[in-house]
Amino acid sequence: MNRLDRRTFLALTGAGGMAMALPRRPPSPSRKRKLRKSLMFGMVEGPGSLLDKFTMLKQVGFEGVELDSPSDMHPEEVLEAMQKSGLEVSGMVDSVHWQDTLGDPDANVRARGVAGLETALRDAKRFRATSV
Repeated sequence: MNRLDRRTFLALTGAGGMAMALPRRPPSPSRKRKLRKSLMFGMVEGPGSLLDKFTMLKQVGFEGVELDSPSDMHPEEVLEAMQKSGLEVSGMVDSVHWQDTLGDPDANVRARGVAGLETALRDAKRFRATSV
């Protein structure tokens, strides 16, 4: 077992202290991340149109919503609800991958998984979502 002598200990401690005293560079504005409050749209229940639900979410403080893909929502209706309510579609959930995983040994299952992911990526682009 190597022992740390007094001289080495003091040198390392001094170097560490000096490193801690150095001024930190402020984060670059381009690297700053803005976290947004968002929720999965499937959590919103009850009557009302898509626009009504988007408007309600915006009023209670949400900035975004995650949508399932593929889904039976009409893209034009989603885009209109986004524009009128001010709520963003922050992300898409590839709901196909739970059943048809990309790591399945069966090539047909993987192909369905890839198709589902491609659909989610196209939907994300359409709604200007930043994640899938």
